[in-house]
Amino acid sequence: AHFYRVVWSVIVTSAILGALYTGWHVWNNYVTSGPVTVVETTYFKYAQVSFPSVVICDVSRVDWKRVLALDYAKMVSTDQRVDMDQVRQTIQALLQGLSVITYGDFDEFNRLRQFENSTIPLLNKVNITQLLLQVMRPCPEVFIGECYWRYERLNCCDIFELQKTEFGFCFSYNSDFSEVSMGPSQLGETGLDSFWEDSRGVWRPKRTSTRGQFSGLRVRVSTPPLEELPPLVDARPGVKVLIGEPRAFTFGTDMIVSSGSFGDINVWGDRVYSRPRLRSMTLDRRKCLFMDEARALGRKYYLRQNCKVECYEMYVRQFCNCTLEFMFPYSGYPECTIEQLLCLNKHNLAFNQIMPSNVDRIFFISNDSSTEILTCDCDLDCDHQMYIAEVTVAETSVVWRNCRSVCGSFSSQWCRDCLFPHSTIVSLLARSEEQDP
Repeated sequence: AHFYRVVWSVIVTSAILGALYTGWHVWNNYVTSGPVTVVETTYFKYAQVSFPSVVICDVSRVDWKRVLALDYAKMVSTDQRVDMDQVRQTIQALLQGLSVITYGDFDEFNRLRQFENSTIPLLNKVNITQLLLQVMRPCPEVFIGECYWRYERLNCCDIFELQKTEFGFCFSYNSDFSEVSMGPSQLGETGLDSFWEDSRGVWRPKRTSTRGQFSGLRVRVSTPPLEELPPLVDARPGVKVLIGEPRAFTFGTDMIVSSGSFGDINVWGDRVYSRPRLRSMTLDRRKCLFMDEARALGRKYYLRQNCKVECYEMYVRQFCNCTLEFMFPYSGYPECTIEQLLCLNKHNLAFNQIMPSNVDRIFFISNDSSTEILTCDCDLDCDHQMYIAEVTVAETSVVWRNCRSVCGSFSSQWCRDCLFPHSTIVSLLARSEEQDP
């Protein structure tokens, strides 16, 4: 009997220990595992999804006829006698670079090097942002006729707003980062489905729930003729189009529709949203941030795109102790002078060497240990809306004769039984002024 009690005790003890081990193993897997992404539904109410921001930029952000009309004498910060012809050449070289500038393309300022020790020190009081505003095409010259939003005919310059972008000043629709919307949009709540009211009583970001060519945004944009583009720059008549999240600063891939061509831009996107239980995980486990857990780019919410733009601006300040006010939202730092643009030119390679965080550095730098490199540690978004765009270009003779402009429609389409429940169409038609009708 004693033997059986011992055997029974061993069996029970082993069973208890096995159960405890199994329970511990299951619990350990639960507390150490990360989030899992699944396709929860192919039916999502895309009327609840914000219409994307639409940004339209001239291929050249400088109108050369306005450059030729500038009063160059007012730009010199000295009473001494100077060579005004050299001043004119310096300003024009500056604006040639600024006309096609993007972040990481500061080599466009190479032509300024020849004036580094002559006229540039005399022009350091020139406000580059104000100068760009002087020489850009105003809204009435960019848009032709009226625009349509959800079948309603509107004045284009009432709905398109001036906005800073990676390319300088452009015009945007439905963006929280336009010059007009920057302040009021801060009053809204935090979240992908939040909204705010602008000065005209319109709720933003805007939405649409019907389909058809006029159910979204429809515009016509003029293209400057070749003779109004800056000389010696790589630009042809046309427009740049950027599609993105309305709450994110416009910074990234653009689509070019050249003059004389018709472009169809298909836009769709996935909504990624989280379950409440995800918030209970630590940041190390979930590897993402909710909008209300941090701030970026002066906003009261977090988006990875805004965090990256904030990081890019930080490196401009770090290398040259200034900021590009025409490219980034106002941050309170002094604007770069013409002389400091040469500093950006000197470090241009660094602005193109962007290394992801938490990776092996040896794959992203050269053998020169002094190589400068950008590292932006920006966590992913736990909730976000993706907008994906694809452009198809055709000759205008196939689709629309006698058009001397860029024409576009941004409309919603129904989408059933698919993984991209929010879809828009962008159609652009370009025709240069010098072409025969």
